Amino acid sequence: MKEALNQNALTMTILEYSKVILEKVSFDTQLFQKEFAKALKQLVEPEARDLTRWVERNFGQKALLPALQRIPQSNQGPDVIRH
Repeated sequence: MKEALNQNALTMTILEYSKVILEKVSFDTQLFQKEFAKALKQLVEPEARDLTRWVERNFGQKALLPALQRIPQSNQGPDVIRH
């Protein structure tokens, strides 16, 4: 399964791949928060906003705050936090 995920990742954008990972780890709150924060650091500003909106729609606003607090302010654009 891991190999299949890695092969599919070659044709996915980082944003799409991040969504797949977040769906797979959504059973574990701490792991979800860690992966969400990591994804936000890897994405450019418009994609980070898209992922933040997607997480809010699919997992609720409670899923946003802890991950956003983990990111140093220099990596956060103002639109990532505001909705």
